[in-house]
Amino acid sequence: LNINLESKRVRHVNSLRAFATTTKNSENISLLEAYNQLSEKKGLRRDAQQLELLEELEVLGKQIVARKSVLDRQRGESTEQIRSGDNDNKCKEEKATNGLYIFGGVGTGKSFCMDLFFAHLPENIGKKRWHFHEFMLSAHQRLHKLKQNNERLLNEGDKGLNPLTLVARDIARETGLLLCFDEFQVTDIGDAMILKQLVETILAAGTFIVFTSNRPPRDLYLNGLNRHLFLPCIAMIEKKMKLFNLRNGTDYRALRQNTTGENKDFFLSLSKGSDHQNDEKVSTWMKSFSIRFSSKYAAESSISQSGELGSLEVVAVIVART
Repeated sequence: LNINLESKRVRHVNSLRAFATTTKNSENISLLEAYNQLSEKKGLRRDAQQLELLEELEVLGKQIVARKSVLDRQRGESTEQIRSGDNDNKCKEEKATNGLYIFGGVGTGKSFCMDLFFAHLPENIGKKRWHFHEFMLSAHQRLHKLKQNNERLLNEGDKGLNPLTLVARDIARETGLLLCFDEFQVTDIGDAMILKQLVETILAAGTFIVFTSNRPPRDLYLNGLNRHLFLPCIAMIEKKMKLFNLRNGTDYRALRQNTTGENKDFFLSLSKGSDHQNDEKVSTWMKSFSIRFSSKYAAESSISQSGELGSLEVVAVIVART
C-alpha cells in the first residue's frame, strides 16, 4: 500500500546502521565484535546459535567485499584485458556461492542477525533490504509496466529477452552486491511461477542474496497449486545458497513480551478506545480505494477487486501508523 508509514522494522535497521557506523568509526571491528558490543549495550542475551550464524555472515561479507575489489579493478583495466576472459572466469568462480538462506522458528533472531550484517557492511558495496512480500509486489508491478512498454522490448539491446529477465537485471543493477529478503515464503502461484527465473537472474548478475524464512527450502509452497512446477526453484536455492538452520528454539519476541508487557493489547492501544471513523483514499499500483481509519493510528477494512489484472482480494487489512 502506498501509505507514508515508517515501520518499526525500518527504524530498527536504521538504529543498527547507526550503531554499526559509530563502532566502525572508533575501530575496525568484526561483525562478531559488533554483536558483542550491541549485546552489552542493549542488555541482550548472547546466543550461541546466533554467534554461529554471524560467523557465516561474516564469511559472506568478506566474499562481497572481495567481489567489490574485483569490480573496482576491472573498471581500471583496459578493454583488451577485460575481453581476455580471465576476469570472466574469476567472476564465475566467485559466483559459485551466492549467499545464505537462514531458516528457523519465529523470534529466534534471524532478522536481527541479518539486519546487523546488513548495517555492518559498507554502503559503497551497493545493498538493499526488502520484506519479501513488498519485493514481489514491486516485481509484479515492474513486470506489468514493462509489458505495457513495447518500445523497450524492441530495443536492440533488449530484443528477444524475456521481460522477467529484464526486470531481474534492473533490480540487480539498482541494488548492487547485496540483496536481503526478510520473511521469505511462497503462498501465491503467481509468485511461485516467476521466482526461479527472477532469483536466478539476479544471482547471475553478481548480486549476493540473504534470505530469512520460517521454513527450510524443501517446505516452501508446500501443498501449493501445481507445486511440481516450483520444485526447480527449490533445487536452485539449495544448490546456489548455503543453508543455515537457526534452531536455538528460543522465541525472544515472546520472551520480551512476557517480561516487559510490550505489544500487549497492541491494536486496542492503537485505537485508544476510539470509535471515531475517518475515510481516507489509499493507492496501490493497481487501483485506488477508500479505507476507514477507526482512529488516528489504526484502520481495518476489507477490499476486493476484479479486472483485467485478475482477481485481488485482501481481507481484514490492518494498517498501523507508527
